[in-house]
Order: sequence, then C-alpha cells, then structure tokens
Amino acid sequence: MVDELLVLRNNLFLGNYNECITQAAEILTDDDKVKLELRVIELRAQIGLGETDVVLEELELEDKKSNGLKPQFLGVKLLAEYSDLVDQSLSSSSADLKKKKASILSTLDDYMNDPTKNQNNILLTLSAIIYNLEGRHMDALRCVHGPSSLEMFSIQIATFLFINREDLALSSLKLMIDLSDVSSITQYTKALVHIKMGELELIEEEYAQLLQLSKKYGHTISILNLMAAALVLQDRFEEAEKVLLKALTKNAKHPETLINLLLVQDFRGKDRNNVYSKKLSKACPNHPWLLSIQNQESIFDEQASRFLQSS
Repeated sequence: MVDELLVLRNNLFLGNYNECITQAAEILTDDDKVKLELRVIELRAQIGLGETDVVLEELELEDKKSNGLKPQFLGVKLLAEYSDLVDQSLSSSSADLKKKKASILSTLDDYMNDPTKNQNNILLTLSAIIYNLEGRHMDALRCVHGPSSLEMFSIQIATFLFINREDLALSSLKLMIDLSDVSSITQYTKALVHIKMGELELIEEEYAQLLQLSKKYGHTISILNLMAAALVLQDRFEEAEKVLLKALTKNAKHPETLINLLLVQDFRGKDRNNVYSKKLSKACPNHPWLLSIQNQESIFDEQASRFLQSS
C-alpha cells in the first residue's frame, strides 16, 4: 500500500515547511485517518514557519465546529501556544509569559496522565518535542517509549543523546534502521548520532548523506546546522561558517544557528563579541545558552575581583 504522506512527513521533519504545505494542498483523499494526519502536518508546518497565530485561530474554529478537539489537535494547539510563548520569552522576561508557559506545561502533564489522551501517537510525539525543549528529557522518553513511527524513533534517539546515553541511542538507531534503513528520517537521524558522537571515520560519509538530503529537501536550517557540525569535526571551520551563514539567510534570528556561528568563529580565533553575538543578545536575550555564558562571566569577574582585592 502506497503511503500518501511519506514525502510530506519527510519535508516536515527536515524543516522544508513551505514545500510541505504546497504538497499537502495537492493531496486528495477519502480516508478520514489520512485526512486527519494531513491536517496535523499542515498545521505543524505553519508552526514551523512561525504562523502560530493562524494555527491557533484555525484550531479555535475546529473546536467550535467539532464541539471539542481530537487529541491530535490538542497536541498541535499546545505546540503552537508553547512555540509562540518561547518566541516571546526569549525577548521578554514578563512574569505573565512565565505564568502562561507554566499553564501550558500543566495542561500537557494532565494530558499525559489522562488515559483517554495519552495513547495517541501524535499527541505523544508533540508532547515529547515540548518536554525536550523544556529540558525534561525523562518525560520526553516516557512519551516515545516503544516508538511506533520513525519520528518517534528519532525523538527517542535525540533524547538519549541529550542525556549522554550514546549506548541507548545506538541501540534505538539499530531498531530504527531495521524498520526502515532507506527513509530520509532514518538517514538524518543516523547522521545526527554519528556526528554528535564524533565518529570521525563516519563523518565524511554522513556529510555526503546530508548533502544528498539537502538536494532532495532543500537547504533547511536543521540540515545545514548538522552539516556545519560535520565540517567542524573535520577542522573545516571556514566551510562550516559559510554553511551557517547560508542557514542564517533562512532565519536571521535562529538562536542555534547564531550560537553555532559564534562557536565556529571561536575556533577560527575571531572575536566572540562580534555582530552575531549582538544579534543573539538582541533577538534572544533570555536564551539558556546566553544566560549560561553570562553567568560564567559573572562568576569569573567576581573571582577576579576577589583575587585583586586580596593581592
């Protein structure tokens, strides 16, 4: 049986959101299950493009029309609300935003404890994404325990890498490859594992695979950032910087791209307090990475001051 949504899922996962929406509009089906997943994919692609307000408006209409949202749409709604608040909170420390975020996470926890909702794979997938963004990796793993889709496998593997369990990531990757070794999602995830683990003998091969994915799905931010990581491991810092600059043209405020640019320029001996540092500070003053650096600098300044006073 032909999987009508395979290419759509690949485009969504790899971040080719515009193409995903374009292709979704061309799919005609009478299968209610396919229609539902198709709609979820469209809405998630809109979230990826930053159109959270549009998504929330559409879900409000769906809620009224259907007298309540299906679990799949509840997950999309939470992801849209969370994404919208994260974008705002990176540039604002408003107590009101923190309160709203706490409310979203509380609702998410309630869903995960509700047996009428916590069996839905789409809701579980989106919940795991949010939990990982919050750094609640064990909660994310509970959502994707016994993965039933390639995306769930990929999230599980990425989460194992977050908690430094490369052994579990490799075991899960083997199962994913057994399920579908030619899938684009599997190929990307395999490259992620080998690059994150610094498997130098495999880096060139994985870089070539990422190039193939970029030709097929476009130069998306996620592919370009992983390509840059592969180049860094090969000490090809100038090329890595060029790749990241290309990623920056996709989204000039993308925090991970800006952070990776700063790190690459560090490797190249460039001044960290440059234009990208200023861009990151302006676009995302409350990003965890930036706050961590500022905290370390504060501790250093404090210790240096004490040393000078005692000398």
